[in-house]
Amino acid sequence: MQADLCIIGSGYAGVCAYDAACQYLKPGSRVIVVDRNALWGGQWIDQYDFVRLHQPYQIFTAGSREWAISKSKPPDYLANKTEILSHLRDIVAMATSDSGVELVELFGFEYIEHHSAGGAVEVRIKPCPKAATGPNQPVVPDNLSIRAARVIKAIGLDVEIKRPLRLTACNVHSISPKDVLSPHWKAAVRFSDKPIFVIGSGKTAMDVINHFAGSGLSEGPKGPRVHCVSGRGTWFINRDRAFPLGRDWGSFFERNFGGTFILQNFLDMLELHDGDNELEVYREMGRRDFFHSPIPHPRIFALGILSTREAATVRATLGDRILKKRLMDVATGVDGQPVMRLRSLNGTSIEDRPIPAGSFVINCTDSLFTTDKINRFEPILSDDGLVCSPQTAVGFTGPGADIITHAWYLGTLERFWRELPRPELDPPNKHKGGMMLIYLLTISSMLAAKHLPMALNRSRKSSPSSVLPQHRLVWSIMHLLWKFERLHTKAKMMIPGRWYDTQSQHGTQRFSELDQEPVTMHSKI
Repeated sequence: MQADLCIIGSGYAGVCAYDAACQYLKPGSRVIVVDRNALWGGQWIDQYDFVRLHQPYQIFTAGSREWAISKSKPPDYLANKTEILSHLRDIVAMATSDSGVELVELFGFEYIEHHSAGGAVEVRIKPCPKAATGPNQPVVPDNLSIRAARVIKAIGLDVEIKRPLRLTACNVHSISPKDVLSPHWKAAVRFSDKPIFVIGSGKTAMDVINHFAGSGLSEGPKGPRVHCVSGRGTWFINRDRAFPLGRDWGSFFERNFGGTFILQNFLDMLELHDGDNELEVYREMGRRDFFHSPIPHPRIFALGILSTREAATVRATLGDRILKKRLMDVATGVDGQPVMRLRSLNGTSIEDRPIPAGSFVINCTDSLFTTDKINRFEPILSDDGLVCSPQTAVGFTGPGADIITHAWYLGTLERFWRELPRPELDPPNKHKGGMMLIYLLTISSMLAAKHLPMALNRSRKSSPSSVLPQHRLVWSIMHLLWKFERLHTKAKMMIPGRWYDTQSQHGTQRFSELDQEPVTMHSKI
């Protein structure tokens, strides 16, 4: 099978890469997209149904593409799962129509490997296992080959959808966030008075707790029933301060005249950072009200965004039912009743805490730290220049795929990709991860943007600064330009890894879904 371009992945990164590439391909060019899912959307396809964007929907896009809902929804509206998936597919449809390319969607296929041969790239794929079998099913070869002039590996973070925790006790209900709205578990939770234990304190945990509060399930006949085993606790960007897009007078004043926007706060964080003081930097952002958290004394930051109202709802729903410990297991006690086995944050003590039989345990633990893909990487550009792998080169995978793909087709990627810092996630020092992402979102994005046409940079709506009024946007950019060289030098010292390195400094590790201690990739979870 021949193609002018083969894109591996049809999630947010794949959509952005396709949209960018279509602006350079000639009409009639064939683009083959390979993904194990059945449609465009990546992780959003299987996320829990009550998930919503936590950032302004306008910036969750590809390049300059606008949302269809922008004419009917206010700027501070939080797009839901159906709207997110619809927008991603709209982008693909618009890019195909505008460019006149021939799009071939090989959904239900999995990437195996690729190699260069004769000035092109041979990509091997295989069909994913299918539940349906029978005489009417088409016969598909075990391995297929695509010969493409160019290849983009737009796999993104390949986020794993949360699954129920594997618990020892049989008399508790272990479920995932996606199960919450399934008919069986929705009824089971509604017609039970047993406690609900949310495991984790990140974005998913906040969504789950807000969902229970909004649906009236947080209170039972015996009183409040939602608890949180929070681990170290998570800081969130205060959406009302970072994106004051409301229609009230307070938001209008903040947006046009007062406050400091997200870019200025990110630059302040980089200036405060000395390589070992991440917790102090996060606390300072908390004092400025740019960060906040419903969990007392949080320690982790992963670029999550939460409104003041959502945080207040979580606080009211949880009250004092917050356990700042790590869940190791729910086991069966000597009396046959379930007990939560909890480890202290410093790992020095273990506590068994009885819970009622029939309790619900919902896995909201970290998605990124429960994958064996941590710290796996490859060169952004292959030696022959035919394979481009954006990965997390400039922070978020979608905007990164957009920027890197444009630079690749414009011939400027070779000039700067080796300069881009490559951060690594160090599981025992998880609190450092958020700070590393700030470097990518500011310094790496600016470094890449300097090699793109000004008109292209100005039209991009996926930048967080794109929602600013024009006069505030100009000031933010001037602020960044003034500090860029100094902070770029600092970034190179703070993040020694580069995308051309031969190996990871920390190695590929996997976290247990429960106690969050690193174990080897081959350990049984």
